[in-house]
Amino acid sequence: MAKSKIPVAVKSPVTKNNDDQKSKKKKKKVTSDGGDLGSTINSPMKENLISEDDESSNGHNVAQIRVKNSPKNRSPKSEFKSNSSSSTIEKCDISGEIDDIKIDYHDEWISPIQNYFIWSISAIYMFAFVSFYMQVRGLYGNKGVLPLRYFAVKYVDPNETVSLDSINRAAPSLVWYLASTQGLSLTSSLELISLAGSLISFIQLLSNSFRTPIIYLLLFVLYYSCVNVGQTFLYFQWDAFLLECGALTVLVSIRCTQHGSRSFWNRFRPYPPLVIWTVKWLLFKFMLSSGIVKFSARCPLWWSLRSLDVHFESQPLPTSLAWYFHHIPQNWLHLAVIIHFVIEIAVPFMFFTPFRTLKLFSFYTQIFLQIAIALSGNYNFFNLLTMVLCLTLLDDDMFRQSRQQHGIQSKSTMGKNSMEICLFGAIIGILAYYTVYYFDVTFRWNDLLLGPTTKVNFTYDQFNLFVIQMVTATIVLGIISFICMASIALYKCFSYGSIIGRIIHSMMTMFYIIICAAILAISIVPLAELDTTGYHMKSSVPIEIRHWYHNAQHYHLVSSYGLFRTMTGDGGRPELIIEGSNNANAADGSVGDWRPYYFRYKPVDLYRAPTFLAPHQPRLDWQMWFAALDSYQNNPWLLNLCYRILTGESDVLNLLDTTRLPFDKPPKFLRISRYLYKYTDSWKDRSWWRKITNRHAYLPMVTKETLESALKLVELKKQMAPALNIASRDRSWPTLIKSLNWLHSFLALNNSWLTAPVILYTLISIVLVIGYFRSLSSTKLESKSNA
Repeated sequence: MAKSKIPVAVKSPVTKNNDDQKSKKKKKKVTSDGGDLGSTINSPMKENLISEDDESSNGHNVAQIRVKNSPKNRSPKSEFKSNSSSSTIEKCDISGEIDDIKIDYHDEWISPIQNYFIWSISAIYMFAFVSFYMQVRGLYGNKGVLPLRYFAVKYVDPNETVSLDSINRAAPSLVWYLASTQGLSLTSSLELISLAGSLISFIQLLSNSFRTPIIYLLLFVLYYSCVNVGQTFLYFQWDAFLLECGALTVLVSIRCTQHGSRSFWNRFRPYPPLVIWTVKWLLFKFMLSSGIVKFSARCPLWWSLRSLDVHFESQPLPTSLAWYFHHIPQNWLHLAVIIHFVIEIAVPFMFFTPFRTLKLFSFYTQIFLQIAIALSGNYNFFNLLTMVLCLTLLDDDMFRQSRQQHGIQSKSTMGKNSMEICLFGAIIGILAYYTVYYFDVTFRWNDLLLGPTTKVNFTYDQFNLFVIQMVTATIVLGIISFICMASIALYKCFSYGSIIGRIIHSMMTMFYIIICAAILAISIVPLAELDTTGYHMKSSVPIEIRHWYHNAQHYHLVSSYGLFRTMTGDGGRPELIIEGSNNANAADGSVGDWRPYYFRYKPVDLYRAPTFLAPHQPRLDWQMWFAALDSYQNNPWLLNLCYRILTGESDVLNLLDTTRLPFDKPPKFLRISRYLYKYTDSWKDRSWWRKITNRHAYLPMVTKETLESALKLVELKKQMAPALNIASRDRSWPTLIKSLNWLHSFLALNNSWLTAPVILYTLISIVLVIGYFRSLSSTKLESKSNA
């Protein structure tokens, strides 16, 4: 049965022709001046339809429809009625059995993945900014835990006079600029920056016109400004991870404009798969590094595969499901650790295969890992951000197929390409074989419920040799993959258009190729650092590339990663409890009526169930977990925290659970005790935690007076500079300051129920509801036009 193509051009000149014989031709071009494609074909074909052969169409849309025609099914009528005065199509009746509809996005120059990715990054930015704003005054206010006016002067050259400009050169941030030029205090500047980031990212979720490279560059600068002054409370890998993703998003957000894919300005856009490749490379580097460092750090819990035996109860902020995961039989937990290594070390090499089946497998395994982590622990926006990066593992065709007309079956390479299925089975079989061999997995079929026995079947020296070989293969894979992608991008530039258009497009493509090549080059340095021998790989990286890397690292354009390289909590999780009293009798505070201060999220109460709070990150709760692994001498901010509690500072108390404050007025004495917490074992026990050790004095009993003397001796007090002291006061913009104070007071007054997680869930719900009604309205309009 012969197939015929009917290219339908939109918004080009039309000439009315009512000849019935001409209407039966296999190919016919129908045009209109300002016509709506919705009046001729269904709505899914109305979006992003591109002309293949008419450069003069200036970017207007064309759909290609393949129709099965035969004397049996060909309609005797095929009319195109038009109004000669307005030259507008009123009806297009194309009869015949539709075999396939292919929406050509002009050789993939329009990428659905691009759009979904940048929208998701906007959501992550909103989570990060809103979560941070809710804690600014308590952490960095003039009477906060770590005031910005105490910012470390050690970053400034000792021979240079300390000023806001000198600090800005050492640690660039808009905070210093606003304080020095606009007369805002440091705290107000930081609040304004985080509020601006929250508002801009929220608008981006609702408006496509705001998702532009300039706006994403602004978001990057805003969050970079927060991280650079955040000090202890923003020294987390996911903050650097978000900044690196944000820098790449500036590149990825360069897309086709609304004027059509062939408009003049779209000659300056990059080939979508090329810039998306940089995000995929970042995901590959992140996952591979996170897997390798767990072995290279020589952590005994990772090498014995017992890390999950303690992880669920020792992690900073577990969820309520972590209690149940913790009580899974240990052999199954050991097998889960092996699967974790396979997903982080082996599976990422499937990211760059040309086979959709393997890429889908890698996508689903990565999503599975992130969901499992998110269900057991609160890791703010980290899991969501990683899943957003996993979008780059999908094909644009998967999203384009969803735009096809209903009732038309899309083709699936997974089900029809038997060679690809066989290759997939062979690779999975090889992967399973080496996994069983290197981890000595043995199933006991007579006692299957207890799980298989496992052990690491290689030595540390063998692993080092493996790392050297793997890093070498990784660099070669990255270079080959990039060369292939760059070649395709250049080829696409010469596949259409006029000579001038091809020249402009090829020059711009070369510009983007150079940028992507630089990203690949500097990312080789952190990969080379995975070589634990300290010589083989590091010495092979050219000095120039290492210099570029260190410069880029200063601006968080690239970073090295290695989450959970060492596991803690073998024998119980150390937990710090801040306690106050008004009648301590003994000199060491061992006798008296001591009452604990409860935090909002970290474990203190044995009977309180852990909760879900992602994508919010309570920075103080997290840092208390790290402080419990060290001493207060190495965490001077703890002394300031205790001092603010003794003085009853409301902004700091709002970081705690204000519904359970032990005193109406600040106590006279304060101390910090350390206990070891473990999960309860019984399902019938009402408590979630139990203390397995007696109290250990972490910080001896202190008073407000003793802390005032102690703070003068620590580095925190010495780092104060006169310039920063002046910048601690607002000197202009009274209306803006009043607005900031009003918003802060409103949130503080209702902080018992209007918490950061509630605000985040409300904002994203608003976005989804608005999107749903927009889609519903669009569907109704399309139905009317089709009718």
